[in-house]
Amino acid sequence: MAANFAEIFEVELQCWCYGLTNIEDRVERRALNEVVKDFAPVFKEAIENLYAFDPIETTRRLLTAARCPELEKEMTFYLLSLLPFPTELNGEQAKILNEIVLKVERLFGGAIQRLQRKWNSSSPARVSAPRKARAHSETSFENLSFPSSLLDIKKL
Repeated sequence: MAANFAEIFEVELQCWCYGLTNIEDRVERRALNEVVKDFAPVFKEAIENLYAFDPIETTRRLLTAARCPELEKEMTFYLLSLLPFPTELNGEQAKILNEIVLKVERLFGGAIQRLQRKWNSSSPARVSAPRKARAHSETSFENLSFPSSLLDIKKL
């Protein structure tokens, strides 16, 4: 499944990069945020199809196409913020999410803490009904099915 989705992911990424490359001027940050946001459903599909894409390489390629390489850390963290909640995923998918987050954690640090804050502070109005019930009872990595491994990075 992951191998099949890798090709789909690559085609999507190439299309976005092609579009960004063909913009005459340097792409503004706001427009780049919109591109990443529009690409977000593919991130979720990748995880659902057990494909652990590289968020850093994805961001770098988009930023190179947009001529904004200095935004690497900011855009990588923005990409992470668009990933699905672990409570929306099954065990295998949660492991893939774990792999993706750990790639960013290893390079920049702080990825785990940012995501934990996001997952803990999500407004119940913005959280889907099944997730809403879990959002109040599972508010830390220790209570989720996979994220406790994220807190134990030293083992890796």
